[in-house]
Amino acid sequence: MQEVDFYELSRAVQERFVACVGGQGQPTPVLQASAGQPRGMLAWLGVAAGSVIALLGVYQVGLGNLESGLALHPPPFIGAYALLFATILVAFLQVFSRLQARQALPFPAGIYLFPSGVIDARTSKLRVFAFTASTPPIVSGENLVLTFPDATFTFPVAAGHLEQAKSVIEEAESRVERARAADDKKTLALLDPLVDVGVANPFGPKTRMMRQAPIWVRQGILMGIAAGALLAPGVWWLRNRTSDEGMLGEAHRQRSVAAYHAYLARGGRRDEVRDVFLPRVELRDAVKEGTVEAIERYMAAHPHSGIPSEVTAALRQAMLIALEAFKKVGTVSALNEFSKKHPHKLIDNELRQAIHAVYQGALAKYRKEASSRDAAVVAFVERLLAVAEKSGPKVEIRFRRKVTRTMEMADAQIKRSPFYMGVVSLPSQYFDESHARSREEAAGKTLAARFAASFPADILSLEIGAPLTDPDAPLPAAPVPTIFVDHSSQVSGPSYLTARPRGVFVGLALVFEATFRLPDDTKPMHFKLPTWRNPDAKIEKGDGPLEAAVYDAMTTTAFAQFTNKYLATFFNKPEIPPPGDTKPASVSPEPKPATPPADAKPE
Repeated sequence: MQEVDFYELSRAVQERFVACVGGQGQPTPVLQASAGQPRGMLAWLGVAAGSVIALLGVYQVGLGNLESGLALHPPPFIGAYALLFATILVAFLQVFSRLQARQALPFPAGIYLFPSGVIDARTSKLRVFAFTASTPPIVSGENLVLTFPDATFTFPVAAGHLEQAKSVIEEAESRVERARAADDKKTLALLDPLVDVGVANPFGPKTRMMRQAPIWVRQGILMGIAAGALLAPGVWWLRNRTSDEGMLGEAHRQRSVAAYHAYLARGGRRDEVRDVFLPRVELRDAVKEGTVEAIERYMAAHPHSGIPSEVTAALRQAMLIALEAFKKVGTVSALNEFSKKHPHKLIDNELRQAIHAVYQGALAKYRKEASSRDAAVVAFVERLLAVAEKSGPKVEIRFRRKVTRTMEMADAQIKRSPFYMGVVSLPSQYFDESHARSREEAAGKTLAARFAASFPADILSLEIGAPLTDPDAPLPAAPVPTIFVDHSSQVSGPSYLTARPRGVFVGLALVFEATFRLPDDTKPMHFKLPTWRNPDAKIEKGDGPLEAAVYDAMTTTAFAQFTNKYLATFFNKPEIPPPGDTKPASVSPEPKPATPPADAKPE
């Protein structure tokens, strides 16, 4: 394929080509095809249409919409408007320039089949496809198809003339080849309209035909860009003004806090919205809603409100309404949550009364569950709840293990026994610090669980505190209500011998003293329980030594007896009642002392 600029040809060749394609000179086209639309015109029309749609879309984005962050377009959108306007104008100028360029051609635009080959003359850039042996014409339906390496052309042929046209082309190809081989310009001139025969019209102009294009064709891109830059600021300003009026109209129609807030959030420019419309509607809605949050939002939005007394009255009324809902929950936690959530001082008296009522309800409930053994216990619990109401629900349980010399004496006595089985028989090792801590933890959990069954955690919450380490020191001060539990293990009575299994054991006296002390209270509650345990060598020993199982069973039973007896001083039903069980129950019977096996005998 060879490309030839028509306007670069000599005047003689230009005139000869114009005459040939017009059928007034030789050679005339064998066949021709329509030029169709100018090349690229549809694409530019598509660009123009797409840009118009995009411009309308950008213009409409957020227009008058209170919910859109683009209700008012920021200044960078001027660039977008300029780009779209410039693209539209440039695209239309490109379409018109292509139409103008085709109309300005001195020959009819089209695709022409000459004996020498195909000339694509749809623009001034002529594309010449010379025949070769590798481009035979092909009949396809009522068309004649010529395929070249760079393009394929289809020429419509009248019915019945396809074979004739094909023969003419094949004959022309042969003539061209022979003329080129012989360098016969005269014959080539009869076959190729672009061959310069060297003969010019003596009466015609000598200068070449020149391309004529108006300034808007030559400078179309610059003119489009300049026009877009000029139009964009005005369109941007007009669009934002229209959108602002639309947003304000919609806010007035809705007449709501959200609508006016949205107007301001979107950059609305009317000051009276912030100073007049919004405060008026916010106060109206806050009072109508009747919630604390609504009034608080109003106060935060208007810290310098001109109607403070009305705002205060509305807030107090809303807090009283909200307090009633929290009172129905019936817990201290709910009321404390209300106080933290709304830390105003408008209903402090009412809030204190509500909290006090919860504690009084807990006391009334406890009176129904209280042990009837000692009326002073109920009075003590009443003081305990008063402290909890003032300082919080925390109650500590602190244990102290007291060591006696009887364990050393028991070890010495066991070693002298003929049933002594070695170190494993020594009882003192089963009453050391580590063993005591696990038993204390179990007892503390039992006490805490029983109190938790009668008192919510936000009223009384028993926790195991740090153990006391000095067995002889006086009890320390109690910054929070504290149950101090002293316990000691002493050898009681003679040693017991068993043959099956073989072993030697001692009986135990375990003494518990509990002091329930309140801060700044001179009347602590005292409780003391001595217990006696005999060994039972027939118990299941598990994976450890029998001695460990025997002494653990004795102390576990003693601790259980202590917790049961101690809780019985507070509750008519010391064990944890099942859910929903509100009927009083009798105190669980005291665990019976273990009985030595039949073959055991005191030493």
